[in-house]
Amino acid sequence: MTDISHRFALGEVDHRELLEIFTLRYQTCWRVGKGKIAFLATKDHKLRLEMRHGQIARIWAGQSLSSQELNGLLEQVEADLKDNRIAEFGAEILFAHRPVKGALRFEAVQMQILPPPSDAPVPQQMMAEPPFVLEYPIQAFRTPELRNKRHRKNAFEWTWVLNALLHGSIKCGSVRPRQMWAIKSAEAGRPFWAQEFYIVPGFSAFREALSDLGAIPLPVVAADTYFGGRQMQIDFPIDEFFVPDNLNQLISAFVKLDGDGRRRFLRSAVAVYIAQDLWEVSISSFLLACVQAVETLVDRPTPRRCPTCGKDAGPGPTRLFREFVERYCLADDVGDQRSRMGVIFFKLMKRHGR
Repeated sequence: MTDISHRFALGEVDHRELLEIFTLRYQTCWRVGKGKIAFLATKDHKLRLEMRHGQIARIWAGQSLSSQELNGLLEQVEADLKDNRIAEFGAEILFAHRPVKGALRFEAVQMQILPPPSDAPVPQQMMAEPPFVLEYPIQAFRTPELRNKRHRKNAFEWTWVLNALLHGSIKCGSVRPRQMWAIKSAEAGRPFWAQEFYIVPGFSAFREALSDLGAIPLPVVAADTYFGGRQMQIDFPIDEFFVPDNLNQLISAFVKLDGDGRRRFLRSAVAVYIAQDLWEVSISSFLLACVQAVETLVDRPTPRRCPTCGKDAGPGPTRLFREFVERYCLADDVGDQRSRMGVIFFKLMKRHGR
């Protein structure tokens, strides 16, 4: 086996998409050891991958992998994963906690928030999930199978990021919609069995360019007020979606993260996203998800081995967690746990984004 990890620039490419390329090319794989998988699912495999925490740590070439085939793989990776040009733009219907009546175009990335189409179904109730449109760039690719996968992946990732950085919630339609008993809101009718679903007829998921903003700008509020949670209801209407005045800075800080930093932030943001669904089911489970979100961001110091017992004499996970929260979120910053997570993300991104 020959280690060819350096040929694939693992620090620069998306590992899930790299796995997708291997899967599209070889169709089958199997587990050949702890944390190791091989393509194809035969004894004479082409590639062996060592996986750690869902990421590719090393890649070995099997004896049956010819230099010509390896060059073809590297060429495909170059065309599909390392071409930073924008091929087109994706458009996704997302859901906020308040009606989105204005528009916002970001500066650090060609992306924008728009009100929903004029014919989009909208709720008549205040406590609901009003729709809006997010348009975002899709990186250039050669393999056509990546188009829809990348569209969906980018939609989820930007949902997680916006949900972590903003108050309330930002949601994306689930790939596994729930089925449930339901009644029509504000009506005392009979319950019926329904599936979670939303669609705008004629809505296109791909665009050649960003749409004209057209709408009025989204209202903005000072970041300290927005994340501190003080007097927001006095300064802004309760029936309209608004954002902090440093949202462009926060998005810019996320875009500048390196591969490992980006993956850590997204894992943390996913935990926050999952936590919001747990709030009404189990507050303790919600708090555990928030703890997971924070622990993902905590930097682990180099172990300091005790000369007597050999155990790590450095700070343990509880102390690291407490110090992290105390550093990025003072006790009097916010009044509840959900807002506390937003302040942590705000302070963390503000520190690393300049």
